[in-house]
Amino acid sequence: MTKTTQTPLINSRYDPLRDPDAVLADPSTSTDIQVVDLNLAQYANPHDTTTCDWDKCNKIILSSWKELRKHLIQTYNLNARCFSLISKVRCCWDKCRFHGGRSAYSAMSIAKLVRHIQRKHLKAHWMICDICQSELSGGQSRLIAHIESRLPGTQIVGDFYNRFFAKP
Repeated sequence: MTKTTQTPLINSRYDPLRDPDAVLADPSTSTDIQVVDLNLAQYANPHDTTTCDWDKCNKIILSSWKELRKHLIQTYNLNARCFSLISKVRCCWDKCRFHGGRSAYSAMSIAKLVRHIQRKHLKAHWMICDICQSELSGGQSRLIAHIESRLPGTQIVGDFYNRFFAKP
């Protein structure tokens, strides 16, 4: 009677490094280099106008910093001299959680309020990653950091990248 031994099934996953017949590709010879041209990058909100959601105003307004500030001062009687840290206003934009909405504990100057509305609510300067379709705040520099950290090996080209980030 012949005794047969069975190999245990522990670590039974296929390992191509231990297989002499496996064909391994050299990653340095890959020709699948993805190129991102920042000159063609899309903004998340390319529109010049927006609907004001401050206390359900619903007026169509220009989304530039100057026009948004003018609308807030004229329509809601916010103090035009709110650039000092002494007089402050709160964000009453619909569904605002970043600064606490109508909370008495969170207030800001009108200059910071306008910048907050542009960045958080209107998504001004937000970019869309062409590869994964993520919306990123912070403009092209944030998009470059996103591509370099999450998508290594991707070649980045464009005027902005060449001016500030390209290595000579």
